[in-house]
Amino acid sequence: MKTLNCGFNRIRYLDISHNAMLTKLVCYWNILSELRLEQNVDLTELDCSYNSLFALELHQNPRLTYLHCANNYLMSLHLEDCPDLTEIR
Repeated sequence: MKTLNCGFNRIRYLDISHNAMLTKLVCYWNILSELRLEQNVDLTELDCSYNSLFALELHQNPRLTYLHCANNYLMSLHLEDCPDLTEIR
């Protein structure tokens, strides 16, 4: 699977670790408090807005070009390992 859109649900836990070919993840408007993306190294687009995330680790996602992470509880966001990132919301 290359694209997963599970936005606007009541999902509390999302395990995508076995989807190594995933390039686009849309999981906005859920109640996720954690999102583990270290196995998804080909991820280029991520929309995890409107969740309950306090942290977002992207150091294993160097191909990321689009990130929408608004309306979470993020305390910090480190993007040094995402050199291709062109759009952040």
